[in-house]
Amino acid sequence: MNGKRILTHSLLLWGGVFFLFWLSPNGTRAQSGYSGYRLYVKDVEVVRRATDFIKVRCTIVNTGSKPVDLSRRDQAHWVTINYDPGFFEARLGGYRSQFVEGLFGQRLVLQPGEVSGRRTVVIRLFERPLAQQPAEQKAPATPRVLFSAKGGEGYRTHDSLQRDELPCGDLAFEQVRITEPGKRWMEVEFKVTNKGKGPVPLKGKRHDGADGVRIAAYVSGVPELTRGAILLGDQLLHTTGKVEGHVLQPGQTLSGRFRFDIRARTRYLNVLILQLQTFGIGECDNTNNTTHLILP
Repeated sequence: MNGKRILTHSLLLWGGVFFLFWLSPNGTRAQSGYSGYRLYVKDVEVVRRATDFIKVRCTIVNTGSKPVDLSRRDQAHWVTINYDPGFFEARLGGYRSQFVEGLFGQRLVLQPGEVSGRRTVVIRLFERPLAQQPAEQKAPATPRVLFSAKGGEGYRTHDSLQRDELPCGDLAFEQVRITEPGKRWMEVEFKVTNKGKGPVPLKGKRHDGADGVRIAAYVSGVPELTRGAILLGDQLLHTTGKVEGHVLQPGQTLSGRFRFDIRARTRYLNVLILQLQTFGIGECDNTNNTTHLILP
């Protein structure tokens, strides 16, 4: 009799252990099924919207299987980032690349499964050069923009532009194709259209080319322009094609060719990214200034 009672208790005990084991690994397997770097952005709150930045408060969760070091900008290449619906409800969906730019560089290391405290991420609305210009060009440390919140000589603020109802231009790539692929050099043919309601001056006032519109080529492992992208070359846009007065009028298209050195490419970097850099030139929207091609 005692033997049967002990057997019954043992079966109940092992049954309970098996039941707990069945419940627990389900969640573990769901999380550990992803073997790479992954973050989840949740509880998004817009703290401030300014003329040149958006300040966001959020919580970051490491849902991958590897630690993520946000101080390493080169890790942004390999990190998959998922967003909760609140990110898009806050009208931030078009600024995901700028959000990643603001997120990485922070001094935070998240272990797998770890949840951060509330973080402040600044989304910059204006472009900054992602690669240092050669010393002989004497490029400014921070690009000057036409839409300046503080104003100043030779600049217009967003408020003054709205008061005067001045139309602004908007540059975007219309078409890009590779015309001369090679192991050392590559040439692309492109079309850039002014989709805005105002003209866009392609040539700046400085003779050293520090201002004006430039076209730059990067090679990357992902189709988005991040800090890990490698600059292959850049050139003033008005030197790649001809347009009257170096001003692109609304609806007008500039066709040109751009040749650059491609020896920095490796077999893991198979995405060519072209970017229009508007230093000192104002645009209505600079979130559509990049395009990419998958290299063979």
